[in-house]
Amino acid sequence: MLKMPILLKPHPLIKTILLTLFALAVFVITLPTQAELIPKAEITDELPFERPDHKTAQWVERYILKNHDYLLDNSENDHVLAFYFFGYYQSFTVFGMERIKGDDYKSYNTVLIFKDSKLQGYYEKLTVFPAGVSKAGEVFFPANYQSTHNINLALGDYPAIQFIPELDRYKKGDLKTMPPSFSYKPLK
Repeated sequence: MLKMPILLKPHPLIKTILLTLFALAVFVITLPTQAELIPKAEITDELPFERPDHKTAQWVERYILKNHDYLLDNSENDHVLAFYFFGYYQSFTVFGMERIKGDDYKSYNTVLIFKDSKLQGYYEKLTVFPAGVSKAGEVFFPANYQSTHNINLALGDYPAIQFIPELDRYKKGDLKTMPPSFSYKPLK
């Protein structure tokens, strides 16, 4: 009488590992074929968010250093100095400058408003940066940190800015002093 070998049922983990290895081997073997299917991206010098007049964060940094270096006083002691693009409306462009200073790494946010290629004015030491610029020219703040009034580039309205969450915390008694009001500083 012939004896049949006893087949052991493989452990489910071993089966999973073997299937994964098989799938990986198939992927590696077909990789050159798949790479040919991926379209080649065009490489350009233009960034997708860039304005037609090519104002970039690097351009703003050079402009500030050359024309308004007082905005960077003591920046050699900053932990971080960064510039951000928030949007544009007609001939206006809105950038942010963040400086992180001190042992407590406190963030100081400045909103820079350019008209054409000239700094028109700025808001210093804002709690948060804007979220963007609307098609109607309104510089708006994040939904979770809205301001009592927004900047309106179309109307030339640069109100003092206070943030609603800070005012709410003050009303509840969580803040001992009235939250700051951030004023626009126009340049001549």
